[in-house]
Amino acid sequence: MSTGEAGHCVPQLHLAAEPINSAAMKTFWLFLTVDAIALLIAAYFFFVGIGDGTVSSFNIGLWLPLLAGMAAILGVGYWFQTEGKTGMANGVLAILAVPAILAGLFVLSILIAQPRWN
Repeated sequence: MSTGEAGHCVPQLHLAAEPINSAAMKTFWLFLTVDAIALLIAAYFFFVGIGDGTVSSFNIGLWLPLLAGMAAILGVGYWFQTEGKTGMANGVLAILAVPAILAGLFVLSILIAQPRWN
């Protein structure tokens, strides 16, 4: 603290000591976005299944842990980021993001290539 006018202590503002790694932050936002989209897609199929009766008391025991796990990955990844642990956040978010990206690339390649399945 330094002394300002009339002898009052004035707090000094200090910026963050370590610079933000832009590559890690871009990876974080990419993984977070992919995870959120994957969760929205799963929730969409869940609610459509509830509506048409394909999600029943028999298989809701599979759906609820799946959706809870996806939400937990999103929440824990975001929490690590708010704690300044971008590497840990990226590691947690990659659990869902990497398979989702690979599945998306597979669907995209099928749409582009239009293979004959016979």
